[in-house]
Amino acid sequence: MYREPTPQEPTVARQFVEKLGTFQDDFSSLIEPLFCLPTKLPLTAWQGHIPFMFVLMKLLKPKRYVELGVHNGASLIAAATAARTYGLDTELNGIDAWMGDVHAGQYDGDQVYSELRAHVDANFKNVRLIKSFFADARITFANESIDLLHIDGLHTYEAVKEDFTTWLGAMAPNGVILFHDTCVYDRGFGVHRLWAELKSMYTTMEFHHSYGLGVLFLNPEDRRIAPLASLASNAQCMGVYQDLTSYIADVLPERMRALEYVSAPAAPAAPPAPPPPSPQEQQRADALDLENARLRAEVHALRTSTSWRITAPIRAIKAFYAK
Repeated sequence: MYREPTPQEPTVARQFVEKLGTFQDDFSSLIEPLFCLPTKLPLTAWQGHIPFMFVLMKLLKPKRYVELGVHNGASLIAAATAARTYGLDTELNGIDAWMGDVHAGQYDGDQVYSELRAHVDANFKNVRLIKSFFADARITFANESIDLLHIDGLHTYEAVKEDFTTWLGAMAPNGVILFHDTCVYDRGFGVHRLWAELKSMYTTMEFHHSYGLGVLFLNPEDRRIAPLASLASNAQCMGVYQDLTSYIADVLPERMRALEYVSAPAAPAAPPAPPPPSPQEQQRADALDLENARLRAEVHALRTSTSWRITAPIRAIKAFYAK
């Protein structure tokens, strides 16, 4: 039998509601966006950070977003969906060679690119996919022209540091830079090393789930990010927010499946069964069946007769010349 939990037995739901109350002053900017859904959820290690992408896009309202390392486009699709959700005129750029590497693994780059291209073309008008190495693409972006940069390419220390230094000059003075995999310490990953260095130089915040996400603010006084800067300065509130974000991200696949089920077109209704025939119509149908049976019997008898078999070659020749 169900009973209400006592105050000494907090449920997950109660804990969740209590944590939401912590952010009642900034609910619309920090919490509501976490519940948005992207148009597509590819298989990705970035899944846990998709809810926070909606928060960033709503607060920053970036004019230009650039992503270094796109693969199947999970984070790029999330950013594009967020821009559309909030009516932003954001130019979104996804840069990748689609060749795989020691950390992303080897994959069919042409197929992955084609599938992503098809989804982007069908759903977004403001997304560019740029097949290029990161350093080669840098020249196409003017200095101080990028508001939000997502670095998620090769994850060695040398590679991620080169990406950061190469693209730093392209960042707007109030820009924000994201680093994925800040909590991976094996397989030659070195993002955590660079992140430790950057934290001593810049205002930052981070998430530890989904392999870690570092968020670097070039201008902590930027009024757009005031809710995030305040959050980052309070360790207790930040811990609560990290848990909330992780909780919401965990149920993202189930929510996407539920959305697909609700959005799926209904199966066409079966045509209605015809009404039963009247007694008069049934009598006429029975009479026609008897007449058809009689005629089929006569034809069968004719075709099996000796004369029919003997004249078969003549009929065949006649049919040939009649063509």
